[in-house]
Parts: sequence; C-alpha cells; structure tokens
Amino acid sequence: MKKYLPFLLCLGLLSQQEEASAQSFTMKNLNFPVQHGDVSAVDIDRDGDMDLLIMGEVSGTERFVQLFINDGAGNFTKTASPFLAGAFASIDWGDVDNDGRLDLLQSGFGATPFTALFKSNAAGVFTQVANSGIQQVTPGTGFADLNNDGYTDIYAFGNANNTANDATRAKIYFNNKSGGFTESAQFNDFKFIDPEISTVDFDKDGDLDLFVNGFEVVSNSRFSKMFVNTNGTFAVRDLGLIQKGFGGAVWGDYDADGDLDLLLNGDGGANGEPSSDIYRLYKNTAGAFAQATTFSTYRQIAVGDGGRFADWDNDGDLDVIVTGWDDTAKRQATAIFLNNAGTFTAMANNDRLPGVSESSIEVADIDGDSDLDLMLTGFSGNNFNGANSAYNDKVSVIVVNPATTVNTAPAMPATLQATMGTGGAVTLSWSAATDATTSANSLSYNIFLQDAAGKVYIHPMADTTTGKLMVQKMGNIQLNTSWTIKDLPQGRYRYGVQAIDNSFMGSPFMKTSFTITNGVLTGIADQKLDLNMEVYPNPAPGRINVKLEKGKKYNLKVSTLDGRTVKTLSAMNSVQLALAPGVYILQVNDNKGGVENRKIVVQ
Repeated sequence: MKKYLPFLLCLGLLSQQEEASAQSFTMKNLNFPVQHGDVSAVDIDRDGDMDLLIMGEVSGTERFVQLFINDGAGNFTKTASPFLAGAFASIDWGDVDNDGRLDLLQSGFGATPFTALFKSNAAGVFTQVANSGIQQVTPGTGFADLNNDGYTDIYAFGNANNTANDATRAKIYFNNKSGGFTESAQFNDFKFIDPEISTVDFDKDGDLDLFVNGFEVVSNSRFSKMFVNTNGTFAVRDLGLIQKGFGGAVWGDYDADGDLDLLLNGDGGANGEPSSDIYRLYKNTAGAFAQATTFSTYRQIAVGDGGRFADWDNDGDLDVIVTGWDDTAKRQATAIFLNNAGTFTAMANNDRLPGVSESSIEVADIDGDSDLDLMLTGFSGNNFNGANSAYNDKVSVIVVNPATTVNTAPAMPATLQATMGTGGAVTLSWSAATDATTSANSLSYNIFLQDAAGKVYIHPMADTTTGKLMVQKMGNIQLNTSWTIKDLPQGRYRYGVQAIDNSFMGSPFMKTSFTITNGVLTGIADQKLDLNMEVYPNPAPGRINVKLEKGKKYNLKVSTLDGRTVKTLSAMNSVQLALAPGVYILQVNDNKGGVENRKIVVQ
C-alpha cells in the first residue's frame, strides 16, 4: 500500500496521463504548464521511487509549484505541499541539520524574489524555517559542504539589482554547527544577474568548487568561470571558456578519462560570443579545458538545466540531451545525441520528441524499469510529431525511455579505510568499483558518515539499506575514491560507500566503523580481500561453487545488485549456490574481520 507524507492531500490521478505514442516514444502529460522553472526528481516520501517537484511560471504574473507522487510504475498523483511558487527557480536537496533526512532549499520570483529553507522531520513533514537569515534572491541557490567539516552550507548567488548602492552580492552561509549560519563576505566584489551555479570538484583535489554561469554587473560582461576552493576560501579562475550566460552548465565524464567534462550553453554578447544558440562540450584534462564539439542551433532562453548528461541507451557512457529554440528548424526542439567512444550522433526520431524552450529538464527512472526517462518543462509551440502545434502551450511532460537493454548496478566498492591525518582530519578511502558497462573511471561515489548517536555528518542522498538513490544524480563526492572530513569529535562512527553508474543507479553500500579516542583512530573493520577462497565457475550455468578453508566458520550472503538479499547461510566447508539467472553480489565473512565481496553471474 502506498504511504503518503502526513501533510499531503491526494487530489486524484491526472486524467492526462493516458499514454500516447509517437513512434517509439511514449509520452505522459502531467498537465502542469510551466516555463522558466525547475523540475526535481526526488524520493520525497522514501518509498523507493522517484517523485517530482516542479515550479515555474504560467504567465508573467502567475507562478506555481506542484508535487507529484509516484506509485512506483510511473503514474503520478498531483499532491499538495507547503512549498512556495516561483519562476526562474532553483530547487536543491540536502541535510542541513545532520538528522539524516532530506531538507529543501528553494528560490524563485514570486511577488518578490525569495529563498526558502524547509526542514523535514521523522514523519516526513516539511516546515519552512522562519528568519533563516539567507538573503532573498533567485536563482543560483543550493546546498553543499564547502569547507569539508561535515556540515551542510548554503550558497546564494542570485540576482543583484543593477544599481550602485545595491547590497545584494554573491554569498556563502557557512553552517555554524549550532543550527545557524555565518555569512561570508569573500564574494563582495561580484554582483551577478541570472547566475546558475554548479558545485563540482573539477580538479579532483577533494573539495567542491563553484562554477558560475551568468552575467556579472561590475565587469558588465558574461561570466562563465570557476571559483576554486581552498579550505573554504574561493578564488576566481578563468578556465579559458567562451563566456556565456542565461543558460546552464552540466558536468559528467563523457570520455571515461576520470575527470568531469562540461556541457555549457547560454546567451552570448557583452564580451561573450555573439551566438546564443550553441551548446558547447568542453573536455577536461586534469583541470584544463578544450572544446570537444558543439551542438547547435539550440537556445535555452532560461536559467538552469536545459541540457543533461545521461546514459540514455544503457551502454555505459554519457549521452547528451539538449533543448531550446532551434533557429535552423524554426521551432522548439529536444534532441538526444548518442555517444560512441566520444563521438556524438543525433538519435533517430529526435523530431518525434516534444521540443521545449524556456526549459528545465530532468532525467530519472520514473517507472522502475532500469532505464532513464526524460522530464521536460518549458514552452512547446509547434511541429511536434510532424504536425503543427501539438501542445502550443507550456508543458510538463515525461518521455518514457523505449530502451530494451536493462541497466544493472555497479559492484560494491571494497577495502574501506579510515585514517587520521594532521590536525585531526579523517580521510575515508576505498578501492574503485567495477560495472558491467560504465567505465570504472566514470563511476561516482556516495558516502555516508554518522556517529553512534545517529548524527549524520555526510548524507548519502540514498537509502543505505537498499542502495536506491533518493536524488538521481552523480554521487555526493563525485569521481573521488577518498574524502577528508575535518574536526570530527571523538567517538564511534559508521561509514559506508556506494558506486553510481552513468544511468544513476547505485550499488549496495559497503560499510564499516571506526573510533576516535584522544585524537587516535582505532578499530577500523577493513573490508579486505584476505580470505582463502575460490569462486568457480563465474559466470556459471546455474550453480556456483564456493571453496572455503576447512575448519573455519563462514557466513555467506547473496544479494541482488539493488541490495535485496536472496540467500544467507553459514558454512565450514565448500558450498554450492543454486541461483536463478542474474547478476549478484556474494559477501563472505569469516567472523574475524575478514570480508570479501565477489560479483557473480549466473547464466
């Protein structure tokens, strides 16, 4: 039976969700017309499927917000919520009070610009924080731990007024660990218009940098630059990009070389390039960027995420999705470009996708069939499905992925370690995971860290029991295989890590624990590969043999890649496992601290 949040009032299934096919695509119309907004896929009711929160404008003065609850099969119920309506919106999720539950940060233009912080309680009820102290701006707001202390900070880089005495500046609010925030003045030299912010460890040095794409008032120019993070202090760096604004930036490792590349779009002019209808892909090589290719002619005409990296065809690499006004075809367009070893080819039947401009889009597996579906919002005016004016209106529509290849989750990471460094900083590390299709270089990682009392220092944005993501995106520490947290108090801690592939599917979590006493870290239960055992044949036609050292007692657990346990047993000798065809994780524990995990395949 479906469980709903206590504050939710069911308003009935949308009649517009009857499916209509356009050749190989199936569309679900949510009947929520918005543009200049934001759409977020999130498991808000913690039942294992992706719900949708959408906000934006219907007209110049009408702004709306709507929560859609998923029944697990991709059918949505339009549901009431306490969240605020606004246009030119941004939505972000994080754990701002270390209680292990997702909180929400919104910003948008309502009657006036606003930034609103909502905290959730154990019952799943969201309540707005009054007098949070965060400046009321939009867009360009979000959550991130920007000084690696295990506490979630807030950035607010929203619109400044173009006047000499305006006090609105880009700001970071560092979490003061006592329920409030300390404002940083280090960005006072900058004033932004329509900024879109990315938190990205572009140089893989173990902290989150801030990339800003917008217009900067003081220099009177387009601005597409990085603020490089050093212990919570930021310095602007020109990456040699063609400056853009009033668009969006997305990050992903499209070429499987182990660092995050950039897909950038936006309007030009004002010291940027004249063209406003180009998405440009930059290849990142150890922090240096060079143009790889362009996708044109598409003008987003909005701030935020009009483009996406996503593994649309489940072949393991990142494809590119773009939206906007296509000045060549003279219509709104949505186009998917499939990646083949770093070369991109337009997907067949792109003209059958509903085109949108003034757009914000999202990808998530909304129907639970192990591929990514596409959520489109914006204005869709003409020439959809080969006819004139299929929508001729603002839309919120889901394109169901027709892929027949099913994605499988990565294997769990192994060899978890925790080490104490200088100044009491603790570094968590593990060996890289593997995946059947996604390159090990491109796997991202989610980690969690909590103390014995349940205080969560790093929220994994996922269910630590099942491994299912609560927000479908790359991991919270991106492509790193280690992460450092400063100033942990003494006590006992649990931490775990999962791998995430390019279809944003997570492995089960590998977990361990450690204790800090008087500045010394002890008791780490390493997940080490030290058991004298053999697993054969692998792959196997139905039965797999596990050869164990005689005279010792072992506990065995077999799990599916999504974390569901299918078999447990104890053994003191070799055993034979009879399993249905599929891919599994075998975990063997010798009850003395030795743990080994093997990915096994039954044909």
